[in-house]
Amino acid sequence: MKQNVSSRSSSFKKHLSWIRDLDRNASAPSSLSSDVGAIGRFQWYSGSFDYDTLAKINQSNVVECVIEDTLFKLQEKVQQGPPSWVSTIRSAVSSYQLLSYLGLDRIDQRSGLDGLFHFPSSSGAGVNVYVIDTGINIEHTDFVGRASYGPSFIGNESDPTDTNGHGTFVAGVCCGECWKWAILSVAHRFPFRLHQPIGTNYGVAKKANVISVKALNSDGSGRLSNVLAALSWVVEQHTTSGNTSKTVVNLSLGAEYSEVTNNAIEQAIEQGIHFTIACNRKRRRRRVPVLARVRFHSDDGGGHQSRRLDRIVLKHGVLRRH
Repeated sequence: MKQNVSSRSSSFKKHLSWIRDLDRNASAPSSLSSDVGAIGRFQWYSGSFDYDTLAKINQSNVVECVIEDTLFKLQEKVQQGPPSWVSTIRSAVSSYQLLSYLGLDRIDQRSGLDGLFHFPSSSGAGVNVYVIDTGINIEHTDFVGRASYGPSFIGNESDPTDTNGHGTFVAGVCCGECWKWAILSVAHRFPFRLHQPIGTNYGVAKKANVISVKALNSDGSGRLSNVLAALSWVVEQHTTSGNTSKTVVNLSLGAEYSEVTNNAIEQAIEQGIHFTIACNRKRRRRRVPVLARVRFHSDDGGGHQSRRLDRIVLKHGVLRRH
């Protein structure tokens, strides 16, 4: 919809009523979905229509454009140099993780690797990370009670649990933390037991809240309308919770480039939400990362960096606003 047409306005309601009248007179059955949403100045709805109806909708003076309900797919699980046991040393002021694997080691400085992951003692405490994906196994021990369910936006999968595994994997990269008791020794001679747990930590924000928002099915695919509905819900949670400066959305999914999708995300960014977005690792020209051109986000993927604000490429997304 055009930006001057609110989803609550009389113009928008008249438009939907007009579509229903067109549908009744259409030669082939179609349907206007209940998915009607707004993200800032971005207004949208979805449905299934015949070509004649689509042509008439496209000519409406309140419609900005009509696009296909694009298929989104999860980004592949890729792990290079999987970590072994990782030790963590914490202090009252700051923390760092020894023997950190490449992803964590790469994101805490602009150049070089030092085998450490430096992070503040707050470590994302009070931040809500919404993972729009296949769902999350919130009972996983890596989340130590910090994970919760949002709704499922897959019509035939109302269960918000993760039956694919990708969403749980992504949430672990964002916010995972697993604690173990450890026995250390000095020169292999003097073993002693610590009175505080030492953790094997795989996540970036180790104390953040992580919320499952299911927009991809058990096969790891979903439609643009699913993703937009999920994003609309996240924006609503952000704007009504009072936590207006501490919301992060992770999108480890991809599709063909769409200006509509990017407009929706940019409107969410204007609401104060930070996005961490997957980059296409296969670098196929036909699979241009749908979100790669969004301004002011961090990009998960690649191995290089760019300091331009509209394209920040890191090994893993950094949970901060730019």
